[in-house]
Parts: sequence; structure tokens; C-alpha cells
Amino acid sequence: MAFIYEQSDKLKKLWVAVAPLLKNNSLKAIFIEVSFPNEMPDKALFGHLTPHLLMKEMEVLNTLSEGNVQHTRIYITHRKPCADCEERIQQQLEAENKLNLQLVYPQQGVLTTLY
Repeated sequence: MAFIYEQSDKLKKLWVAVAPLLKNNSLKAIFIEVSFPNEMPDKALFGHLTPHLLMKEMEVLNTLSEGNVQHTRIYITHRKPCADCEERIQQQLEAENKLNLQLVYPQQGVLTTLY
């Protein structure tokens, strides 16, 4: 599981707390950072997520919520603006989106509705 990479169980604790909200359909959105593309070495992440690590976390959350993570929009934040990082992150997330998550990529200065 991805929370091992950050050397803590903080995300797992969050998912345990959030899972009941997903089960009863009362959580409308999750905002989570994906700062770097998959090519970033784990030792250089300093607790940040890559598309691959986020999808591993979403698998954990999906299991805990008994398959209800697909009903919630996932807003991808904190993408690092390197040469083509934002585009690569989006492409990698779409390629690994086996759960058919509702991924949203907010853009600075553009109003986005939550639902």
C-alpha cells in the first residue's frame, strides 16, 4: 500500500474515517495532491504522491468503502509545474484509472463546481 512509502499510516487512518461517508453517499468530493509523475524516485517524494501511488491509495479506499469510491469526484491538486509534469501526471492517472474514478483537474483561476 502507498502509505508505506511515507513511512506512516496517516492516509490509512484517513481512509478508515472517510469510508463510512462514501458508503452512505454523503461525501461529494476528495481533494488530494499528486505532485510528481511516476518517474520520480520514491526517496525524493517526501510524502507526496505520484499517479501510481494515488491509485494504490484509491484501491485501499475502495476496499474499505465496499466499492463506493467511484461515486465521489477526486480533485487532483498540487501538481508541480515542471516542463510537462502536469500533462504527464494527468496521462498517467488516466492510464491507471482501473476503478473508473471521476478525476477532476482544477486549473488556477477557473471556477469548478463540486457536483
